[in-house]
Parts: sequence; structure tokens; C-alpha cells
Amino acid sequence: MPTPTKTQSKPTGCADNAGVRMLLAAELRGNEVINEAKKRRQRLMKKARKEADEEIREYKLRHETRIVLLKESLKEEGAKVQAEVDKNVAAALKMYEVAVTVHKESIVERLMNLVVDVQPQIHRNIVTQQQISGGTYERNSAFDNRRKRKPTMTDSFIPSSESAVL
Repeated sequence: MPTPTKTQSKPTGCADNAGVRMLLAAELRGNEVINEAKKRRQRLMKKARKEADEEIREYKLRHETRIVLLKESLKEEGAKVQAEVDKNVAAALKMYEVAVTVHKESIVERLMNLVVDVQPQIHRNIVTQQQISGGTYERNSAFDNRRKRKPTMTDSFIPSSESAVL
């Protein structure tokens, strides 16, 4: 058997056990450090989760409060707009009531004249047919001249003798 050299010394039993014990102790310390790091990480994660939950709760509370305030301001604004619309409608109704009161008599009189004072006339188609068959038809006859401008809204409340004939 060859003799061991300095670099290949034969380990003794005590030195071998001491090295193993040192490695086991280092492994235990390493495991403890790892476990402590895991626990620390878990504590930090729990703390971060709690802080995040608290921030979320505060954020929701702030925004819910803001939403409630916005809804209230919209309600108030809607109430103002509704009040203005109601005011405008009331003013328009009042204007129409005044117009009816002012023009009621003349309109009733106009309607009565149109219904009661009927003046029989030959329909213009018959007159035109007679003119055509008689050879006296002209494009601008008296019936065409009866057509005047169409009445406007301002004319509807103003009685006139011309419109009573129509």
C-alpha cells in the first residue's frame, strides 16, 4: 500500500466527525436563517396586505363620499332646471290664456259668421267646366284670383272680413 503524501493525508476519525458536525451546525444555522427570512417575509406580506386593504377602504370611502356629493349637486342642479322649465311653461300657459281671453269674442264671432252666413256659390270646377265647354276659359280667371297669401300665426287671432269670407 502506498504511503500517503502531505496532500493526501489520511483523515483521522476525530477530525472527520468534527468537520461533519461543523457542516451540520452550518446547515442548521442556514435553515434557521432561511426560516427566519420566510417568517419575516410572511410578516411583511401580512403587513403589506393590511396596509393595502386599509388604503383600499380609505379610497372607497373617499370616493363614495365624493359620489354622494356629486349626486346631491346633480339633484340640486336638476331641481333648479326643473324649476326653470316649470316657470317657462307657466309663463307660456299664461300667455296663451291671455291670448284666448283677448281674442275669444272675435274668434267665436268669426266662427259663427262662417257657420251661419253661408253664401251659396257654384263650385269652381263646374264654372271652369262651363267656361271650357263655352270656349271662354282663361287661365287667370276670377277663381284663381281668390287665392291669396296663406294666413300666418299672427293672423289667426286677428279677425278680418276677408278671412271670414274664405
